[in-house]
Amino acid sequence: EMADDDEEEQVVRKGDDAKAHKELNALGGDGGGEKEMDTAKAQDALSQLQSAAAAEKAAKLERERELAKVKIDIKDVKLIMDEMEIEEA
Repeated sequence: EMADDDEEEQVVRKGDDAKAHKELNALGGDGGGEKEMDTAKAQDALSQLQSAAAAEKAAKLERERELAKVKIDIKDVKLIMDEMEIEEA
């Protein structure tokens, strides 16, 4: 049974290698003879990653701002705590 696991792992690894190889080919021609990457494509991919990260950061900051606007009364917190204790008992 252990042999089956090893075979599955190799298949997954081969798939990942093939995918990585395909992506490298898309960036740098054939990946073998041609060593120079297409820098424009690489730059474009990098800028897309950066703008996605920036958008995610902006959304997180906006959410924190919205949460900061919510005012909580200590009486409400105590009421909720009391209700939770009653439900647990």
